[in-house]
Amino acid sequence: MGKFWAGWMVNINNTSTNTITINCFEARFQGTSGYRIYTKPGTLVGFELNAATWSMVSAVASGVTSISTTTSYPIPISVNVNINPRTTQAFCLTRTDNTIANRHLYIAGSGTAGSTVYSSDSDLQVTEGS
Repeated sequence: MGKFWAGWMVNINNTSTNTITINCFEARFQGTSGYRIYTKPGTLVGFELNAATWSMVSAVASGVTSISTTTSYPIPISVNVNINPRTTQAFCLTRTDNTIANRHLYIAGSGTAGSTVYSSDSDLQVTEGS
């Protein structure tokens, strides 16, 4: 995982009393590129630039094409990561073209990394990264 790779980091907090499985991700982005998804137990906060703490879930060498920057598009990587009850798992989705102009587009505000709620329901809470 490169220090300056264009990507999207999130914490997914399992707020339920049951194990949940993250099967896949969708994203809004531009163009065509390869893709990598990384994960680590716990929060992303403090580990944004520390590649040694992240494990790659899987990668697609090339050919992931977005349909638009306003519509989420499935990333064809099976994630299948379990998150135990009341724990947090961090994820980093990165493009292999490393083009800043094509990075992910998300709407969550500009709050402090790991604290601004991006999405939630009765089982999980997603907080934005940096």
